[in-house]
Amino acid sequence: MHLGVYCSLHTGQEKKFVPFSNHASCTVEMVSTNEMYDVGVIDEIQMMADPCRGFAWTRALLGLKADEIHLCGTGDELYENHYERLLKQKLSWEILRMSGLETVVSFSRREVFEVKVAIENHTNHRCCVIYGALPPETHRQQANLFNDQVNEFDVLVSTDAVGMGLNLNIRRVKQIAGRAGRRGSIYPDGLTTTLNLDDLDYLIECLKQPFDEVKKVGLFLSTSRLSYLQGNFLMLHSASFMTNLAKIAA
Repeated sequence: MHLGVYCSLHTGQEKKFVPFSNHASCTVEMVSTNEMYDVGVIDEIQMMADPCRGFAWTRALLGLKADEIHLCGTGDELYENHYERLLKQKLSWEILRMSGLETVVSFSRREVFEVKVAIENHTNHRCCVIYGALPPETHRQQANLFNDQVNEFDVLVSTDAVGMGLNLNIRRVKQIAGRAGRRGSIYPDGLTTTLNLDDLDYLIECLKQPFDEVKKVGLFLSTSRLSYLQGNFLMLHSASFMTNLAKIAA
């Protein structure tokens, strides 16, 4: 609604149908392959290579009924359009000297709360938290709380759920470098570091490396396709069919 465009929302957790809207925003698993669209935009297309969720991107790419499809993915060359990072990213050697509006990334919900308690007990900072299982309304409330500079919540503790679908005023990120420094934020560049100083050399080397080439993508067959294959293979037992299907895929 920031641009005055009505837009419906469809995720695995909530549905918000906006009357008269001709735009829809949805998670990739929820995209409809039955409706017709003029334009479709698939973000994070490199996630096709993800072993767990890659099938959803492949399904969207192959099944989306749109006259025009735009694929967005950092470093991917699919059609000679290159999108450069617009803000510089720098390494920071200061690990625990927090100055506010920073993000510490952990990789479990328990660690998120442990880090939040430690920061609030040993500094003057207040922390917002974001993790994947957080309800959508709370998710947005925590993000807005962090972005609002007139309150005391100036540190975000998050899982890697911070990596998708959020635009946050983050200058320095610990543990997940790519989120530091976003166009339109209040900072001219992004700082990233590691919690343990011994890991900093490894981070430096990682940032120098090019993106891995995607050679395989995920694909998951629908129930009707599986039934068709099972009937044609004349396999009566689903377990045997799935075993043979796995051998074919390998």
